[in-house]
Amino acid sequence: MAANPTQLSGLVRRLVEDNLLEETAARDASEQAAQDRIPFVFHLVQNGMVSAREIANDAEEEFGTPILDISSLDPEIIPTNLVDERLARQHHAIPIFRRDNRLFVAVSDPTHRKGLDDIQFNTGINTEEVLVEEDKLTEVREQPVTSSIRLPSSR
Repeated sequence: MAANPTQLSGLVRRLVEDNLLEETAARDASEQAAQDRIPFVFHLVQNGMVSAREIANDAEEEFGTPILDISSLDPEIIPTNLVDERLARQHHAIPIFRRDNRLFVAVSDPTHRKGLDDIQFNTGINTEEVLVEEDKLTEVREQPVTSSIRLPSSR
């Protein structure tokens, strides 16, 4: 365990406290993700540093946001015409449901608030995060679409 995990914040601190990452590795990963302009969680999972499930569990406990199994959603209900594909790809987010003036957006990194803010600004719709596992989010984004509805892709 890290000597001073209290100097870290939020999810990064939680991952260190739960012995899922060494403090130095957590700091390095955070800096690299910022440099690459990608969400921290995406960086961790893509580099095999921590499993998507472990991160989601820690994020759920840290932020009180329940986890949704995004792979169980019917792609037909995803409101893909509300968010520009490039914006969704940039913030590694998928809009999954709209109700009145609220857009629920699947994210794997609840610390990446800028993404939700950008989506809200560009759509004019209040956004709420829904926590999903990074690997499942990526899987849904990369699924071939068999209907006329297009999911935002990561390509």
